[in-house]
Amino acid sequence: MQQPYPSFYDLIEESLHLSGIARFKVISNSMFPLIQKGDWVEVKKLTGEDCFLVGEIVLYRKANEFILHRITHIDQDVVLVKGDHNKLPDPPINKGEVIGRLKRIQKFNIWLDLGNPTAYFFVCTIGKYLNRKIIFRPN
Repeated sequence: MQQPYPSFYDLIEESLHLSGIARFKVISNSMFPLIQKGDWVEVKKLTGEDCFLVGEIVLYRKANEFILHRITHIDQDVVLVKGDHNKLPDPPINKGEVIGRLKRIQKFNIWLDLGNPTAYFFVCTIGKYLNRKIIFRPN
């Protein structure tokens, strides 16, 4: 009996597991303007010692899809994330559901490396600015 082909999502998880890195093409504009449909991204697998920061862009799996959104709030084991272009945040997720952190973005055949402190600062600052303007925070 022939084995069924693995899904795209299984391949991404296997790549993260084996090499610690996965690259894929973005199919949504939920992170516009920073990440647009058609951009390539590189995600690094999280380790047990990794901590999260508000403003970071992380990858998590929900049902049969991967979501790459920005952290807007952290409360103990719960993380709130939201696409920069979305009006509403995603439902809360557990820290354990986050499987990767955005490492690089390819735009116009140039890789923007978020390991570079200047690029990282730019990405986090833009996200905090966008979320302040979009997200309603009760007093």
